[in-house]
Amino acid sequence: MNSKFILLMFTFCITACSASPVISERVVSTAIPPSPTAAIESPVLYRGDAGRQGVYAEPAIRAFDSVKWQKSFDEDSYFPVYAEGMLYIGTSSGKLLALDPDSGEERWSFAAEGGPLLAVAVTDGLVYFGAGEKDFYAVDARTGKSAWSFETDSSVWSSSPLIIHGLIYFGSDQGTVYCLDLQTHEVVWTFKSASGVLSQIAGDTERVYVPTQNELYALDAATGSEVWKAFTSDKWNEPAVADGVVYAGRGDRSFVALNAETGKEGWVFTAPSNQWSEWSAPVVTDAAVYVGYSAKTMYALDTETGKERWQFQTEDWATTAPILTDGVLYFGVGAHANQADNEEDRPFYALDANTGEELWNFKADGLIFAGATVGNGAVYFKTLNNHLYALQ
Repeated sequence: MNSKFILLMFTFCITACSASPVISERVVSTAIPPSPTAAIESPVLYRGDAGRQGVYAEPAIRAFDSVKWQKSFDEDSYFPVYAEGMLYIGTSSGKLLALDPDSGEERWSFAAEGGPLLAVAVTDGLVYFGAGEKDFYAVDARTGKSAWSFETDSSVWSSSPLIIHGLIYFGSDQGTVYCLDLQTHEVVWTFKSASGVLSQIAGDTERVYVPTQNELYALDAATGSEVWKAFTSDKWNEPAVADGVVYAGRGDRSFVALNAETGKEGWVFTAPSNQWSEWSAPVVTDAAVYVGYSAKTMYALDTETGKERWQFQTEDWATTAPILTDGVLYFGVGAHANQADNEEDRPFYALDANTGEELWNFKADGLIFAGATVGNGAVYFKTLNNHLYALQ
């Protein structure tokens, strides 16, 4: 499975198969426990936290200095995640690579039964991810050895794991949402949605928010019962949740703020008319929500009102997920399914989050559709040409 297919899946949601799956609860465990010295205080998740707010507590690179290193892969690779002195990235064949963030050199690799393998979650010395047709894994963060695995009803690789208070959540392309106990590895609950879960689940202490093609579900985090659901005739893009509000884009040009308890719409921002209507995952702060749109625009919207604070024009779709650290917004462009064969350079931007002013940009070797991560004094991102960059 190649990057073009993954790009198409993330740019255009695919309606899941309507057949009802048979849920398997086989858990395979090995004798390798996590080391107490490897334990970390809180989970490291794709896009920073359980709310998927895209905000990191790292020093920003306000002035570009140099390429710290770059690494090429001999197969398609996807979303880098930095956690506790290691950089993790998955590949199309199902390999998980642990890289030295200082050099890009491989420290260890783990081969799943199949691929692809996208973004991981890390906590208490274990790395969690879905890969292949029916597998969910936990591997030792020090060694890459298998700790335990779980068989699902269908693939769960497109839904990066969400960890809250010792429970881990992920969804399958058959529409099953799983909640497992990280101590016992047993199923706490499952929920069957109307269609496949093909992007990230967001969550808070009360609920998890599950995007599917036409429905955005709010499920009770403890029981899995449906609290509410919001419908769109087109599709939902990836949500984020912060301070009792769920933010997400829809395929009808609208980006909405929903009450996290009731699902009721607060404000709605409508983008100008465009041939396509795709939104990035949002970055959410107390002051602004930053979200990219397929009309080659990155927006900063007022968190309270949804009114536009500034916009920044790009060369291509701005639907690659942005991230924010220390007042700097980072994102790349090129998540454009119709131009997946275009090998031209695409810029990776650093903007002043308050003003939208460009601080610097770096011309990468191709389209950028995988969201970046930060850590160890660098920002990391990957292109469709399978080059991973570390900039400082």
